[in-house]
Formats: sequence, C-alpha cells, structure tokens
Amino acid sequence: MGLWRRVLSSLPHAQCADADESASPSPAATSNKLATSFTNGAVVLWDLAKEGGSRVEQLKYEHDRAVNRVVFGGQTGNWLMSGGQDGQMKLWVRPLAP
Repeated sequence: MGLWRRVLSSLPHAQCADADESASPSPAATSNKLATSFTNGAVVLWDLAKEGGSRVEQLKYEHDRAVNRVVFGGQTGNWLMSGGQDGQMKLWVRPLAP
C-alpha cells in the first residue's frame, strides 16, 4: 500500500478520486511539517517530528469541494494556504515554535 493510501485510510471521510498515486492529493512541506489536501475538502497538517501515536496536528474541513493545492509560505513557513475547486483560497497562520 502506497503512502497516500495509508494516509487516506487513517482519516475519517477522506477519499481520493484516483488510485494512481501520481494523481493523489497535493502535498506541501517544511522541515518537520507536511500538509496534504483531499478531494473531500479536507486539509491535514502533519507533525513529522512527533513520536508515537497519530502525527496529525490539525484536520480542517474548510472547503466545500476538492482541495487542489496546499503551500507553506512566509520566511519561516508559518502560514499555510489552500486552494480548492470551490473557488476559495484559505490562509492559516501557524504560531511559531518557541
């Protein structure tokens, strides 16, 4: 089972339109954070440095249709933007680590 299949199977209500992993959700990443987007409107922020248990840091259902892109930005990667087929762009500012 590929990475995206494992990710999708761990999320409630997540689905991918195509079994081909090259057509799977669009990822974005910083040094220890990964964001993924899904056809059901979900955006998931992962903490890759977290040990044990779920590495899901945030799960947001803010789009009404598929999310096509997620990107990190800012000088420190502290904001995340998503764009979906619902015609909306969402911007989240993540607090900087102490």
